[in-house]
Amino acid sequence: MYLLSIHDGHTSTAALFRNNELLAAASEERFTRKKCQEGMPVNAINYVLNEAKIAPEDVDEIVLPTLSKPLLGEDLKLTGTNKLRRYVFRFSPYIPSRIRDSDFALKMYRALTRKDMSSYNEQIKEMGFKVEPYTLDHHLSHASAYYFSPFDKALVFTLDGSGDGLSGTVYYAEGDNLQLLKKINSYHSIGEMYTRVTQYLGMKPLEHEYKVMGLAPYASKKYGEQAYKKFSKYFTHRNGSIINTSGGYGLSFLNILKRDMFGVRFDNIAYGLQKRLEEVVLSWINYWVAKKKVYNIVLSGGVFMNVKLNMKIKNEFPNMFVFPSCGDESLPLTSLAYVSSVKYGKRPKPLGPIYLGPEYSSDQIENTLESKKYAKLVRYTRTRSPEREAARRIADGKIVARFNGRMEWGARALGNRSILADASNLVNVQKINRAIKKRDFWMPFAPSMLDGWHKEYLVNASYAPYMILAFQSTKLARKDLIAAMHQFDFTVRPQVVKKTWNPSYYELLYDYSKITGRGGLLNTSFNLHGFPIVNSPSDALRTLLNSEIDYLIMGNYIISRR
Repeated sequence: MYLLSIHDGHTSTAALFRNNELLAAASEERFTRKKCQEGMPVNAINYVLNEAKIAPEDVDEIVLPTLSKPLLGEDLKLTGTNKLRRYVFRFSPYIPSRIRDSDFALKMYRALTRKDMSSYNEQIKEMGFKVEPYTLDHHLSHASAYYFSPFDKALVFTLDGSGDGLSGTVYYAEGDNLQLLKKINSYHSIGEMYTRVTQYLGMKPLEHEYKVMGLAPYASKKYGEQAYKKFSKYFTHRNGSIINTSGGYGLSFLNILKRDMFGVRFDNIAYGLQKRLEEVVLSWINYWVAKKKVYNIVLSGGVFMNVKLNMKIKNEFPNMFVFPSCGDESLPLTSLAYVSSVKYGKRPKPLGPIYLGPEYSSDQIENTLESKKYAKLVRYTRTRSPEREAARRIADGKIVARFNGRMEWGARALGNRSILADASNLVNVQKINRAIKKRDFWMPFAPSMLDGWHKEYLVNASYAPYMILAFQSTKLARKDLIAAMHQFDFTVRPQVVKKTWNPSYYELLYDYSKITGRGGLLNTSFNLHGFPIVNSPSDALRTLLNSEIDYLIMGNYIISRR
């Protein structure tokens, strides 16, 4: 039995289950080369079908993990043609809360913004599928991350900007059942607040929120606390819900920021926002844990891409599972887990490695190298020991790009589409930023480290394979991994690598440890600034040629510019 799920909103994605096994998943941006690509992910759909070696007519179920039209870029800027949403954004602060927060208002919103299923059915028929899709609630889809967790009983918390009229939910999960305990409508969205602050600071909303998080530690505590007091007036936790007390939403909240934050430095704004986010969300989670006496927690939705927030939560609730890359690109995966578990009684195994994307053979790599486009631009040799060769070059101070095996699904590079460097040398931060990534000065890189070494490098260490958690670093980490951590507060966002999850990448790290005595290195995504992570051999070579990467090790080939 084959189950397909399609997300057509921000960072559109497709995923495929065979029975209860997650077989393949990829985001459309990797194929179109347009970051955060929106719309029907035709290329990603074709990929997951090809990976399973099936045709569209072989698919038994198609799931769309939302009930409403996706909120795309033009709607966020409020310049699109969706007049209804524009009016909701503009006037929601003035609607009495007893009406705005009612179930009736939510039903009306969903009725007026629900998907035009006829157009979806038409597209799906044109692609050759024989079954009609059905929709699943956006936040129920996020909450279904529970089915990938190691828990049989848990509290599930979802938070994002907005989806199907909601910005958050709390579920009690036991066995295969999810019971809704609380829903938070979009007006009270703390994720929307974070996005509007990102926009106010001149960054890209729905894309650069992580930059605001990274900026926060650089603030002056004195002035950051003043900004925090202002943010404390905007949002609070009350009786198990997150409440917008700012009197604004959308553009009206942006206007409040312009009024209240005039003359406040950008890093102090980031500090105040991040501190208030952590405070409100922790209070919210503590309320429900105390109320239900359940101590396993599952987190999903875009707000939980905030690794500093996750660190604070994990310090209080060690039995925590955060779904990796838990923005809307995760909806196809989690919605399939729901359908498999609830409709068919086949819960998937706890989530393992997420190398779910395309893989390219040696013949495909060599054909690309020998093509007219690249043959005169690169030189290459073949090796039987690509991992050892990579480790040796990194230890010698070279910047090495690695392209190997199946591409990672999600926002994080986990070794198969990565740029790697010696993390003990701070010069590499400047080199990579100047010649390859062109990141903002305050943004940290992250480390990959061998399983076992994480206990030497991380305070309150735990196994963290997905780069979705931050940790305080030890003194040894600040020596061995200084270039792969936040340069002000010395926190790290690690990938801990198990041999069974990625044998070849583990071998590279192990060989590097034998050469240098260090159990980790700098790992950043293999892409140029403003582009998605590379997918194909051609993407990899184009990135090599347009950067100052020293070597590209692609499969068994060691490649450099001529």
